[in-house]
Amino acid sequence: MPFFAQPWWLVALGIIPLIRWWHRRQAPLSSYTVSAILLWPPKAIDDDAGSMPTPPDPAWRRRALIAALLICVLAIPSIDREHSNVTVWVDDSPSMQAIENGVTRAELAENALLQELEKTGQVEASRRSLSKPYASNLDPNNAHWLLTDGAGEKVRDWAFKTSPDRVINVGTATENSAVTRLAVRRSLDEDGVYDVLISVRNSGGDADERTLQLWNGDFLREETLVSIGPEQSFHWQIRVRLDNAPIAASLSSGDALPNDDRLEFPAAILQASRVAIDDDCSAQLRSALESHPALVITESNLNNDLLVTCSNEGLVRSQTHHKAQIHVIHGSSSPLASEPVWMPFEKLPGKLRLPLEYLRAVTWPTTPEVDSRQVVLRSVAGPLILATQSDDGDSRVVETVIDMGHREFGQQAEYAALVATLVDAALDNVMLSTVTRESRDIADTVIRPNNMVIGSTRLPEEKQNAAMPLSGLLLAITSILIGLDITLLYRSRRRARHV
Repeated sequence: MPFFAQPWWLVALGIIPLIRWWHRRQAPLSSYTVSAILLWPPKAIDDDAGSMPTPPDPAWRRRALIAALLICVLAIPSIDREHSNVTVWVDDSPSMQAIENGVTRAELAENALLQELEKTGQVEASRRSLSKPYASNLDPNNAHWLLTDGAGEKVRDWAFKTSPDRVINVGTATENSAVTRLAVRRSLDEDGVYDVLISVRNSGGDADERTLQLWNGDFLREETLVSIGPEQSFHWQIRVRLDNAPIAASLSSGDALPNDDRLEFPAAILQASRVAIDDDCSAQLRSALESHPALVITESNLNNDLLVTCSNEGLVRSQTHHKAQIHVIHGSSSPLASEPVWMPFEKLPGKLRLPLEYLRAVTWPTTPEVDSRQVVLRSVAGPLILATQSDDGDSRVVETVIDMGHREFGQQAEYAALVATLVDAALDNVMLSTVTRESRDIADTVIRPNNMVIGSTRLPEEKQNAAMPLSGLLLAITSILIGLDITLLYRSRRRARHV
């Protein structure tokens, strides 16, 4: 049944009589200025001319129809039609990107859905992605269809719990191998060398043989031929020299799902942090920082990750921007009376035991404000290491009064470990043992389809009305009529010119 969303526009239909009145006189299509009226042939004038009214130009009907259509468009006409509501749940699991017959399973599912909707008839379908967390309650007023390959166990569990009314199953391929983990850790023995671990999973039912490659930017660093049994994993651990370029592990092509044949991460993750050291710092401290495998010493005082300053005064913040700062207070020091205690602090992996016989501490230049700073290490006499976070949270400052210039302490292995701890606390990261990894869930590598038959193929018994707009159709008809009117007017003018 047709209806108008803005019926008050129909009042404007009163303009139609005005259009007819405007065409009451058939005005000449063209007028021309001539030198003499004698150039025109004489024409007898009837005696009863003007006694009968002249009919209006027939074009008024066409133009009245155009006006009426435009007014109806402004009234937003629509027509009611009955339809059934169907919610289509689209499985977006990685397995739906498996390629079969040149297209993905997601495309196959969409084509199958369109065919089913065409068979069913008047159905209003709305698509929803079946993403985590899965919906637990389904609208009882709608029918619910599921597009899936049934490869995901969680999707199958959801389907059995919610019982959709129809399941459209797609997919036939079963074999797939994937790179499931790429982990890289900087070697402590040699600069520029990294320990790499790559894991590959065969989620198919047959044995698979593929070539596994480690890429460093555009360069192939290592490769090996791997044979993996069904539902088995292969782990490849190597030590390799890497440059500052993206790192990737990839499998040679050979299955229906190429999207999981590669894992990579950018080179910036493994780049060494830039450190600037104050000239007033001791030789032992500089040597420990230079030997740190995750740091690179720069002479520039701009755009560094870490700034290390040393003085016998309190902290003076640098005028240039740094992500972190370590400030070592030196001066006259004295031995500690008891073993210091580490306080809970984020990113510190363990409690380093420092040799008490070599530890000496300097007196703070001013009484430290413990309330605004976090104590990292303290002794009976007071705090030895303090950490302060900037107000914007972008940088951190670590201060210490431990005598880092003490010669005997600098010769101990714990000295380098303490320097590494100060660096970790300042940069908010475990720099020496950081493992950078990328991984994917093994469950996401399974592409074996599972045809599910759940519920019935019902449609909701209660049909609903939906408004189908007619404005577009009326605008198209109006455009055609306007074009026709312009064409007829142009032809009339041409004929009048040659009369």
